[in-house]
Amino acid sequence: MVLGLGVALIAVGCAAPARSVAFNQDYIESIRDGRLARAASMEPTGPLDGSVDFEDPLSILRSVLRNAPGKAVVYPTETYYYYRLYAGPRLVSGNLRLLDAGIGVLHMGYFDAHEPWRTRAASLSGADGVVVTPAGERSYRVAFEGRSVVFTLSGQSGAHPRRSPLTENEELVSAIWDESGVRFWLVYNNSLNSFYYVLDEDVPLTEPLATIPTLPGLEVGLRTGFVLYHDTGAGRRLLVGVRQRSVRDNDYFDGPFDQVPPRLPIKERLEAAYPYVKLRGGIDAHGNFVEQPGVRVAISPYAEYTDLDEFASLLGQRLDLIERAHGTAADRWLTLTYDSKRDFHRHLEARAGAHVIYVSQGWPANHLGVTSYQWPDRHAADQSAAWAPNHQADLSGSTRDP
Repeated sequence: MVLGLGVALIAVGCAAPARSVAFNQDYIESIRDGRLARAASMEPTGPLDGSVDFEDPLSILRSVLRNAPGKAVVYPTETYYYYRLYAGPRLVSGNLRLLDAGIGVLHMGYFDAHEPWRTRAASLSGADGVVVTPAGERSYRVAFEGRSVVFTLSGQSGAHPRRSPLTENEELVSAIWDESGVRFWLVYNNSLNSFYYVLDEDVPLTEPLATIPTLPGLEVGLRTGFVLYHDTGAGRRLLVGVRQRSVRDNDYFDGPFDQVPPRLPIKERLEAAYPYVKLRGGIDAHGNFVEQPGVRVAISPYAEYTDLDEFASLLGQRLDLIERAHGTAADRWLTLTYDSKRDFHRHLEARAGAHVIYVSQGWPANHLGVTSYQWPDRHAADQSAAWAPNHQADLSGSTRDP
């Protein structure tokens, strides 16, 4: 598939043996071990039997546990163990979440990949026949109907970036292991009150990077489609763009915003970077909205793109303005990682009692409000001012300019 500017993504193939359930664990391990041909297959290649019921979380869990390895590793840093399987005609994309495994609770959620507004979620415990117990350091045993799987939370080693050192105004928020297999450092700049993701180059790259000739320093991952800005003077690569299609499909390449570890004490930094959260009922110590259970502030300092040529041109214009103003390296980073949520509070303060655009900012087609966490910067406010909560786009119109 061509990705603009003559850059081609690595083709998706099916080199792996047929399997009823595809696991993100296998994908990441294939990437880590350099087996890109196997890693290309992220879909289940063999159907399950007709007993799998999309409407029944326990039915989905039964199939996941029966096909999971006895010792499973949860690589992504927000404690999600991802899977994909077929339930009749539906392609189920979901996860088990070990966030509350320490108190005996297993969370799970999934959706139909072909009709993503069809979602299901459950929190399971002994009362449901799902027994979750400690099984060692950062490990938990999940037992259900005679099947037992030990899940180990991997996290990411390394206390501080070595090849991409921080400046005196920066602090490391967390190491991030994305479900794409790419590792990042989440950095906070105290002088700019801004976040950005720096590629972790203390480990081998997980994909070839192609340069984009129209903008020096801009690179794109041939597997993930991640766009990086290589600041050679600072010795770092910043994540500046992800494919809009990946965000809409909620696939492995939608960006690391959903892999920020869940129990970080980051309230003050979030309030400084995103002042609108104070006007949205406030957040707790870990960035969860107080008045909207299950919804967390998305740290997404990068843009979505559909065309690399246009995206490179936009970033080039931004860099040109910084150059003319004799801006610093930090000014470049802030400009390239601009997140429109940083300015939501301006709209809220100016339009008290009117449409709350942070609720619908750039939602993809057929979304549900409870599952929309990401807001790009192409919001057509005039088209969504009258939308009802949790609307569907086919009933309320497009989020994009005509």
